[in-house]
Formats: sequence, structure tokens, C-alpha cells
Amino acid sequence: MINQINKKRQTTSLKISRVFGRETDKGNIVELLMKTDEPKEENFGVLTIVGMGGLGKTTLAQLVYNDEKVKVHFDLKAWFCKSEEFDVAKITNGIIESVSREPHDLTSLDALQGKLKEIFDCSRRWLE
Repeated sequence: MINQINKKRQTTSLKISRVFGRETDKGNIVELLMKTDEPKEENFGVLTIVGMGGLGKTTLAQLVYNDEKVKVHFDLKAWFCKSEEFDVAKITNGIIESVSREPHDLTSLDALQGKLKEIFDCSRRWLE
């Protein structure tokens, strides 16, 4: 009998000491992120990194997130890893906690999204 353990992979935005062979990919993504002009309300972009498990997507995202050019370019940065279950309130709450770095007592989706809008309205450029 095999007992199956459902273990969710946790990630961090902490710097990775050494990664080999991803410099070109990292550079290309950083270049794409830096191409954005002065943000406008209708100027919203999403960049996705896709591939099979184990290819280094999260590692690549960490490299980009911690890049010095990215740190300077974006007013606001947040690291949040989506869980297997898709729950908008949990995702919104996770982003708020990552950005504000302080607990809050908001529970309704409307209140959470209002707080998130308030945070983003105060920043010109943000990376999540």
C-alpha cells in the first residue's frame, strides 16, 4: 500500500547563489520588462513563463525578480506563488501581504480588491 502525500511546492523570492545556462533567458525577459514606457491605465502587460515541471521556470522568475535593473525600474514588487486550487480571495490576499508586509483583517473579496487597487494606484510601475 502506498500512501500518497500531497505536498505543495513552496517558493521564495530570495536570491539564488548560482544558476548556470539561464543568462540569455533572464536577459531577454529583463529587456522585455524594461521596454515598457510610462504606464497608462490601458497599458497592462502579462509575461508568462511556461514549460514542463522541473525546467527551471521558478528559478528563472527568481533571477528576473532579483535583477538590479528590475529592482530600480519597478516602484512595487511582490512575490506570490499560486497554489493548486484557484481561489481569487486567497491570491489577492497573498499579493497584498507580500506588498504591504503587514497583517490585515480583510476577508471579503470586495474589500481585498479595494485594498489591492489602493496599493497599485500609489505606484507607477509594479511587478508581481
